[in-house]
Amino acid sequence: MIRVWIETSSAAARAGFKSLLESDGRIEVVQSPLEADVILREELPIAPESSEAVPIVVVGNSPVSLRAFQGGVRAILSREAAPEQIVAALHAVSAGLIALPAEYASLVMHAGPLEGQVETLTPREMEALEMLAAVLLCEMRETVIRGGHDEKRYVGWMNRLRDMSFLDEG
Repeated sequence: MIRVWIETSSAAARAGFKSLLESDGRIEVVQSPLEADVILREELPIAPESSEAVPIVVVGNSPVSLRAFQGGVRAILSREAAPEQIVAALHAVSAGLIALPAEYASLVMHAGPLEGQVETLTPREMEALEMLAAVLLCEMRETVIRGGHDEKRYVGWMNRLRDMSFLDEG
C-alpha cells in the first residue's frame, strides 16, 4: 500500500486527486505529509527538499529541470496526464524510480558518444603500452615453448588474439 499526501491549492483539485487515487486500491490518501510515502503536488517545491525527504510527484504545468530532480522531485507530469500515468508515476516513485515524459529523458540520462568522457593517450603513453605488450608477448612465447608447445601453437594463439581485436599486429 502506497501512502500519498495530496498537496494542492484548491479543495476541488484535492478531491479529484483523492477520488482518482483511492480507486486504485493500492494507494491510500493520508491526512499528513508525515505519514506519506510519496507527496503529490500541483507545483514544484519553492525550496529544494533534502535528499532524504519524501519523494515528490508533480502534476501540473511546471517546467522540467534537473534542479527539480536534485531537490526531491521524482516525477513531473503535465496537467493533461492520463489517470493511469499519474498512478503509474506514484508506483514508480514509491519503488525508488524516476518518472517523466520520454521527451525529457535527456535531463536524467547521458545520451550520445563518450568522446568527452574518454581521455586519449599521449604518444609517450602509447609507446609505453607498446613496449609492455612486446615484453608480455615475449614472456608468453617463452612460457608456451617451456610448456612443451611448439612455435606453431604460439603463432596460432597470437592470430586468435589478433582476430579478437586485442592486438593490432602479430
